[in-house]
Amino acid sequence: MPKSGIIGRFLKYPFLSFFNRIRRLHSRLPRKLRVVIGVALGGLIGLIGGVAGLFIGLVLGYLIQELLGQFSNDREVFQYFDNPGVSRFYEGEPGLAAFCALGILINARSSPGQLGGEIAIDETCRKAKLCFPAAASDPAMIEQFCRLAWSQRKNLNSDLLAESLISRRMSVNAAPDDLSHLGAVLYNLASVDKARVFAEEIWQKLDPRFKPAPRREDPWKILDISPQTPLSEIKAHYRMLAAQFHPDVLQALDEEHRDTAARAFIAIQKAYNEIINLNKEES
Repeated sequence: MPKSGIIGRFLKYPFLSFFNRIRRLHSRLPRKLRVVIGVALGGLIGLIGGVAGLFIGLVLGYLIQELLGQFSNDREVFQYFDNPGVSRFYEGEPGLAAFCALGILINARSSPGQLGGEIAIDETCRKAKLCFPAAASDPAMIEQFCRLAWSQRKNLNSDLLAESLISRRMSVNAAPDDLSHLGAVLYNLASVDKARVFAEEIWQKLDPRFKPAPRREDPWKILDISPQTPLSEIKAHYRMLAAQFHPDVLQALDEEHRDTAARAFIAIQKAYNEIINLNKEES
């Protein structure tokens, strides 16, 4: 006999023996009692099935409600990012969504690629938790704002977002230096020059008292050469530019263009002297 038949018989006989005993016991009972027991067992099975169905229904209903609620909330956040103004979504603390969107815009200028997206989201989330402690207990919400802002970054309007952030912070009577502090935190997200310039513009919108620090011009960019250029080539390039922009050569120009050329000549001289001094220090 096949092994499966032996195993089947071994498993089948104990169950058959058990059910035969139940059947014999059931047959000895009065008919009315058997009917009552049958109805009771059927009702119990139906009740168990009904409770299980009710539980499954409640769980499914809750999951569907959460999904629909999340979808509705995401749509409202998208609408807010598209046109910052009055909103109906919950953001934990007024101004959080606008801050996240501005942080994403600044980070996007520092690291525009896909990998930069994860960096932008992580960095902005970290700063938002520090600036909005009342909402820090819900990091998933903060990350949601940052991710939605990253997906909409090409359509975000920094001017409207800054105005919205100001309005929302004023609505809760934030401290006088609150907006300046938020501007400083956003500025610290910038890691390259173009991002810093953009962050300074946002900081100045949030706090008109803020004045950007004067920028030191890059001498290499002024002369349009690489820092790896040999010294002999630097000198030759400088002589060529100096000859082109020397005031004596451009006397035929009108006064406005002569002034522009004179400023350019001075900038070229300063940049050349700075590069020469740097080479002396390194040698």
